[in-house]
Amino acid sequence: VHKDITDLKEKFDLIYSSNVLEHIKDDVKMLEKIKLKLKENGTLALYLPAFMVLFSDLDTTSGHYRRYEKKDLIEKLDKAGFLITNIFFADSIGFIASLAIRMLGWNTQTGIGSKRSIIFYDKIIFPISKILDLLGFKFIFGKNIFVTAKIDCNYK
Repeated sequence: VHKDITDLKEKFDLIYSSNVLEHIKDDVKMLEKIKLKLKENGTLALYLPAFMVLFSDLDTTSGHYRRYEKKDLIEKLDKAGFLITNIFFADSIGFIASLAIRMLGWNTQTGIGSKRSIIFYDKIIFPISKILDLLGFKFIFGKNIFVTAKIDCNYK
C-alpha cells in the first residue's frame, strides 16, 4: 500500500530512503515533507544515484528524473532546511560501469545488463569497488551518493 509520508501520524528518529528521491519530480518539496516527519534530533539518510554524466537509458527506463551532483544535493538539502552531517560516494568502480552503460547501452540479453554480466559484477567487481571506497575513492567519485543530514534548527 502506497502512502504519502504526510499521511503518517508519528515522527521518527531516522528516515532512510534508498534509490527513491530521483523518482520524484519535486524532490525539494519531498525533502520538506520528510523533515516534518523527523523528530527534533532525527536523522535523514539518503542513498541516491550520482553524477548526471552517467544518466542513461537505464535511468530513463527506471523512471529517474535525475542523478545527483554532490553540490546540487547539498543545495537542495539546505533549501529544505537540513544540515549535512556526512556525504560520500559509493561504488567507485560502478562509476566506470555506469559510464559504459551510457556509452554502450543497456542490453539485458547479451551485453551489459545481462544476467551473466550482473552476476560477474556482483561477485568480482563490486567487492573490489568496496575496497577502493575504503581506501578513499568514495570521496572522489562513485555510482551512488550517500548523505546523512539533521534538521537545521536555524532554518527560516
